Amino acid sequence: MRRIIYTLLLTVLVAMVKGQSVDSMFLSAREMAIRGDLKKASQLLEDLLSLDPEYTDATLYLARIQGWERKFLQADSLLQKIPDKQRSIEWWRLYCSLKFWQDNSSGLQERVQQALVIYPEDETIQLYKVFSKLMDNQVQDGYDLLNAKEWNLERAIELKRQLRNRLSRNYLSLLGNIDILPAVSDRYFGQVEAGIGHKGSQYLGRVVYANQFNNAGIQWELEAYPLITSEIYLFLGISYSNSILFPKYKMGVDVNWAFTHGWESSMGIRYFDFRNIRSVVFTPTLTQYNGDWMFRGRGAYVVNEGNSNNFSVSAESTRYLSSNWHHIKFNAGVGSYLPQRYSLENRVSGISYWLGTRYQFPVKDRHFISISGEYAREKRAADLPFSNRISLQAGYLYQF
Repeated sequence: MRRIIYTLLLTVLVAMVKGQSVDSMFLSAREMAIRGDLKKASQLLEDLLSLDPEYTDATLYLARIQGWERKFLQADSLLQKIPDKQRSIEWWRLYCSLKFWQDNSSGLQERVQQALVIYPEDETIQLYKVFSKLMDNQVQDGYDLLNAKEWNLERAIELKRQLRNRLSRNYLSLLGNIDILPAVSDRYFGQVEAGIGHKGSQYLGRVVYANQFNNAGIQWELEAYPLITSEIYLFLGISYSNSILFPKYKMGVDVNWAFTHGWESSMGIRYFDFRNIRSVVFTPTLTQYNGDWMFRGRGAYVVNEGNSNNFSVSAESTRYLSSNWHHIKFNAGVGSYLPQRYSLENRVSGISYWLGTRYQFPVKDRHFISISGEYAREKRAADLPFSNRISLQAGYLYQF
């Protein structure tokens, strides 16, 4: 009997010492994370969990750090290790946060629905529901949710601005293109582009180099996407080149409206000065955001000075994967006007068709690679046969 009592006392003493040890380790890990030393904090939490695998707070905090470091699969896997009975409100908030940090609106909506069944009155989870609507461009639905919580419209607009600002990141990208099956002659180009986000608006500069028909040239471009209200933003663009491969001047203006249920439309106008001819292009666009998908239809009607008019219609779809930067795009079009950058490619007398795809994927945090391909069947004039063109592109993008 005495031996049993000693054993029980020793077990209790060991448990107390162990508890003090893991508690102090957890507090130290939190302090490290607050100071920004996430690597050491993660290691300390892993050591803690090797001593006490059932220390739920440590598991949650380690998953949170992994989310901050964009290790979303690891964070999700860690959260799943916590049994259903131990999944507190903090677990559900973090479970939703991981999809929010990924910019994954459909995943966020799914998790919010699950969480609200258990915690229907939690404001943090309700706020994630609002953000899931705004991320899907369902502005009115987001407003309705905010108004139902007695948050006013001004608060909703501010949330939309915050969201756009969070999604508007600075970046630098490089892109190269080559025709492996020329329709007329060898053609290739490269470009450098830099973008800066500020208070929900986006501004970028681009330098494009092209070589075709034994000529080489450079085009300089500036574009701006200022946010006017939570539902309206503009596109403003201007470019200049002294090469015959590009328009001498190109200018454009678009007005974009966001509606309810993920719909967005725009009406734009472009002006091209090709030296020997001037063109005006009218470009209506209709876009639908549906979960992780974006669908867009665009038209272009070209009025050429002293020449026949041209047109084109095109369709584009984008599937967003782990984030807006990680995606697959598909596009197709038909028309007598090719929406390319070069004057020698912009006017086509006969009907042409094109089909393309693009995949952009992360290779490291903030580093992305893109690969693209396009096939076009072009008729350069009414009395000429169709010719084929296949273009390949590769690019690199860095967020900063």
